[in-house]
Amino acid sequence: MAETLIVSRVLALAPTRLVYVADLHGSTTCWTKLLQLAHRLKPDCIIVGGDLLGPGVDPKLLKRWETMANDMLSPEIPITMSPGNYDPPDIDEVLKGCRRFIYAVGQVVILNGRHEMVSCDYVNPSPFNTFRELAEEKLLELLEDAISQLSSVENAVFNFHAPPYGTRLDVVGEAMHVGSRAVRTVIERYQPKLSLHGHIHESASIDKIERTVCVNPGSQHHRGILNYALIELDEEVSCELASI
Repeated sequence: MAETLIVSRVLALAPTRLVYVADLHGSTTCWTKLLQLAHRLKPDCIIVGGDLLGPGVDPKLLKRWETMANDMLSPEIPITMSPGNYDPPDIDEVLKGCRRFIYAVGQVVILNGRHEMVSCDYVNPSPFNTFRELAEEKLLELLEDAISQLSSVENAVFNFHAPPYGTRLDVVGEAMHVGSRAVRTVIERYQPKLSLHGHIHESASIDKIERTVCVNPGSQHHRGILNYALIELDEEVSCELASI
């Protein structure tokens, strides 16, 4: 059974402000920009989706990132992290050992005392045979298990690395959709308030499935450019994509 972790600075009626990024792939340049951005904006929470590092990157880099966060950012701003398909299994224990970061997979994280969030690090099969891939039917089971822990799904946040199939978030090449049908199924079925994704770097976009706002900030980590989403959660969801 999943645990529940409350991440809250102030229980208030103001909108919950989130900074969301994904697919950093070990870029300390992007990590530095993220901390500087959060220091300036002072969001209620930073959500970092996979892929955090990727193959060939020493997992101990997370310890360096933790030290940087402690030095550059107020401890009142929580940072949640979840791996992605390119992150090898040995990253998980290192991440769990970083006290500054919240390992988001396998538990319900409550953002600002108001919104439950569940996370999934696996994606549908890709041509690259990466560390965390599942057939769609198995991925659907994993997603359903995570969602079953929510008490208020209509007010919840899904944080699933794979984007939903057939949206603006999963396009590669000549308009080829490569996202997950399982992810799309659970979004259509449960219609959370917000759904956060990554994985497809070139498909930075905002889309809607029924009432759910779906976001992929994209990634330009290889150029040292940080793509991010600035999100406000209230009765409605507002979202802006930007890069620095």
